[in-house]
Formats: sequence, C-alpha cells, structure tokens
Amino acid sequence: MGDWVLETACTQIAAWANRASAAHIVVAVNISARQFRQPDFVQRVMHTLDRTGANPRNLELELTESMLVENIEDVIAKMLELKAHGLRFSLDDLAPAIPRWPT
Repeated sequence: MGDWVLETACTQIAAWANRASAAHIVVAVNISARQFRQPDFVQRVMHTLDRTGANPRNLELELTESMLVENIEDVIAKMLELKAHGLRFSLDDLAPAIPRWPT
C-alpha cells in the first residue's frame, strides 16, 4: 500500500509540474515505520521519482516520532541521502491524545 501511495503522489506531482499554478505544490506522504525500515527504501523512492518524472523538491516524506527512537543511525543516513536529492521531511506528531475527564 505504501508503494502505491508514493507512486500516486509522484504521478500527481509530475502532472502538476506542467501547470504554472500548481507546479509549486508540495505533496506530503505519510511513511510507515515498516516501509521506512526496508533496506531498499531510498532506492525505491528514487526509482519512483525517476519513473514518474516527479520533482523531488515537491515531495515531502512525513515520518512518525517512533521512527526516530529506533536505529537512529539508519534513519539519519536515509534522511540525509534523500535530502541530498531534494526531498523534504516533516514529523508527524503522534503525541497521545488529550486525556478525557471521567464523566
């Protein structure tokens, strides 16, 4: 499912590139921890960008906080490699919901 979402987002980015009014739009894609941990994740992202013709500067990968606590060296290495190609990142805040007061 993650590959399909990434492919769909990149296809849309490439389609918008031909419209001056939409060429600047950045599309954020939520990346699951499982997807990000795949050893070939960077290569899969780059292959998808190449195949669709999407500008990497218009793609933002949204990571969850939980990814940052496990194998931080791998996370940093992947982020740096993708950032070198122009991709953006954001952090999905998965802080616990505000507790409900007993009724």
